[in-house]
Amino acid sequence: MTDSPTRGVFDVAVTDEDGVSVVVVDGEVDMISARRLADVAFEAASSADGGLVVDLAGVSFLSSSGITVLLRTLGHLPTGATAAFVAPHPAARRPITLSGLDREAQSWPDRAAAVEAIRSGNPVQ
Repeated sequence: MTDSPTRGVFDVAVTDEDGVSVVVVDGEVDMISARRLADVAFEAASSADGGLVVDLAGVSFLSSSGITVLLRTLGHLPTGATAAFVAPHPAARRPITLSGLDREAQSWPDRAAAVEAIRSGNPVQ
């Protein structure tokens, strides 16, 4: 018997780190879970005056529906607020790169670096 993650597991939560809103996503972001991600991420982005980090470090699959939600999330940011992604693993980093979403918001290897970049007003590596 092999140990493997349960397919379809998904969770999303919002935290605040030093005034930066952080959306933490875990599991598979598919057509079904993208709806829940949208509900949480759009609301978090709308009130992210200090900036937004979307942490995808726990994402094992990111569909085109998920990419669309991430792009639309950026559109909910208050004027002047910036965003960044945490995408250290290929499951999230590859779709972000292939879609061109990384041209809209910088991707960072870990949450601490992304939060610091947003806080410092320098969201570009």
